[in-house]
Amino acid sequence: MIDHGRFAIPATTRSRLMLEVASELVGEADWFQRQAKVSLREQGAAGWPLTMFAGDTPSAIDEVVEGRAQIAIVNPAEPLTHRHPIRGPDGLRRYREQRHQVD
Repeated sequence: MIDHGRFAIPATTRSRLMLEVASELVGEADWFQRQAKVSLREQGAAGWPLTMFAGDTPSAIDEVVEGRAQIAIVNPAEPLTHRHPIRGPDGLRRYREQRHQVD
């Protein structure tokens, strides 16, 4: 391994730059690709042993179970409201309409 002493390690610099670019992009109001999947490996290695996934649905759990990711996060509200009748942006209105029809 090269001893870089006081100098930055180029592989680290490139990786940090790409992570910062991604961070800026997902923060832009007019940028629609906001879901992130990050893979890390040793420089020059054949595979990617660590993948992190930020999901908004329980499918992120499948990514870990099936070995495509080792770490994942999920919007905690989504699984909790998955079977609730008031889910979705107009869920409360629909729920009230359905309930009114039954009463």
